[in-house]
Amino acid sequence: MQEPDIMDILRKAWDNYKHNAKVLTLVATFGAAIPTIGYTIFTFYREITEIFDKSHAAAASSTAPFVHLLFFIILCVFLYATSLGLINISNKALKNEPVTFKDAFLANNQLEELFKAGGFLGLLILLGYILCIIPGIILGFLFTFVPYVLIIFPRKTVGESFTISRRLTTKYLKTTIIIALILAAINTIAGASIIGIIISMPVSVMTNTVLFTTLAEIENNNDKANNILR
Repeated sequence: MQEPDIMDILRKAWDNYKHNAKVLTLVATFGAAIPTIGYTIFTFYREITEIFDKSHAAAASSTAPFVHLLFFIILCVFLYATSLGLINISNKALKNEPVTFKDAFLANNQLEELFKAGGFLGLLILLGYILCIIPGIILGFLFTFVPYVLIIFPRKTVGESFTISRRLTTKYLKTTIIIALILAAINTIAGASIIGIIISMPVSVMTNTVLFTTLAEIENNNDKANNILR
């Protein structure tokens, strides 16, 4: 079985990121910074209010967990929507097509399928983390390519996207695990600041886009008759 060259994938991803860094960074900033800034402003306002209004402090403390959960959900939705836009931009960039900020906004019919898939995947991963951390990590890894399938091959259904993602990650396990570990290390280090997230998010998406399209091309060359990506 032909295995992709990991260094070629990383080099190609980095070159395409540098070439389209302005648009990618702008999209990542829009998606990551807005909910984060909103949460920071709200937290600051709540703390100031508690200092000057003691009667409000008790009520605010009782609702704090729900407010934090709400903002966490909003942040996850923003980040997921941002990643979808970055996938679309990365895919166009790999085809040497000009990209703009508008490419981050997908068609409504695509968004419906993507959010169905994202919601289902999120529940699966959450269930995995509730049962034990490791199953959640495994599920997240197996279905990494679900949104990539739906964006790059828009005729595929949600169910097919899960099947394709699982097949590619398991068939090319060595390559996908190594790149997943590299990206995990980058995101862990960069996740300490909002600036780091803004940089690491498009780098990760571009890398996964290159990886997915490379694996899809290998599949097509190996078995055109039975290729699940056709």
